[in-house]
Amino acid sequence: MRHEGGRWHRASAPCRVRFASGDALAATAEHGATTGESPALADRLAAHGSLNARDLAEAAREGDPFSVEQLTRVGNLVGRALASLINITNPSLDLIGGGVANSGDLLLAAIREEVYRLTYSTTADNLRIALSPLSDLAGLVGAAFMVVDELLSAERLPHWIDSGSPAGLMDIVN
Repeated sequence: MRHEGGRWHRASAPCRVRFASGDALAATAEHGATTGESPALADRLAAHGSLNARDLAEAAREGDPFSVEQLTRVGNLVGRALASLINITNPSLDLIGGGVANSGDLLLAAIREEVYRLTYSTTADNLRIALSPLSDLAGLVGAAFMVVDELLSAERLPHWIDSGSPAGLMDIVN
């Protein structure tokens, strides 16, 4: 998708992540500021010289219609993607994390609305969607747990346990 003239168009390689990332929201905020669609964002741009996703979220919290619309759009995109996964995996809890998730209740409400609308009723009945307590550290913490799990696996552990640490032992990677 790409933004042109106030409308979103499907690009040749659509990817929801491209439109729900902090960089995408920053670009959307700059677009709204420079086209006059958002006087609130235009004021922020004039004051700071650039905009980021946090500026869009703050403007939305202050009631800026353009910013509210954009956060709702992103929430709907994320919600559609999550609904597909939720229908397959049937989790009881889905945690939303990352920097954009810090945008607050408006984004979370849009995600929930879309997920609950598109998931099977038996799945949605037991589903809770919440912000991750790890916030934008969720990816980093998850990656660290994957490394620990791999190092302590039955296959890898015997290669380094006698050394006391896997540090510097590149042969355990292969």
